Amino acid sequence: MIRFLSFIFGIVLLFGSVIPAAHADDLGDLGLTNTAIQVDLVDPGTQPFSQEPIGVVVGRFISLVLGLIGLVFFVLIVYAGIMWMTAEGSEGKVGQAKSILTQAVWGFFIVAGAYTITNFVTTFIERSALRV
Repeated sequence: MIRFLSFIFGIVLLFGSVIPAAHADDLGDLGLTNTAIQVDLVDPGTQPFSQEPIGVVVGRFISLVLGLIGLVFFVLIVYAGIMWMTAEGSEGKVGQAKSILTQAVWGFFIVAGAYTITNFVTTFIERSALRV
C-alpha cells in the first residue's frame, strides 16, 4: 500500500509541477522589466529577461537536473563494477556490489524515462509557444 501511495505521490508531483507551467507563457514579464529600469539595473530600451515562456525555462532546468542525476547513477554503476572486480571472491563484497549495481541501473532507467518525458513536454511547450 505504501509503495502504491508513493507511486501516486511521485506521479502527482511530477505532472503537477510540469502541467501548470504550460500556461505560464501568457503572464508576460510581470512588470520585472519596468522594475529593473527603475532601480537602474538595466538601460531603458533593453530586454533584461528571457522572452521564452517560463514552462520552457523550467523544463530546461528539470532536464539539466535529471541529466546530473543520471550522471550520478552512471558513476554508481561504474563504482559497483569496480567494487565487484576487486571483491576477490568475497561473497559479502560481491553481494554488496550486485545490490548497488541493481539499484543504480534501476535508478538510471527511471531518470532516463523522466528525462525523456520532460524533454517531450518541453518540446511540446516550445512548439505551442511558437504558434502563438
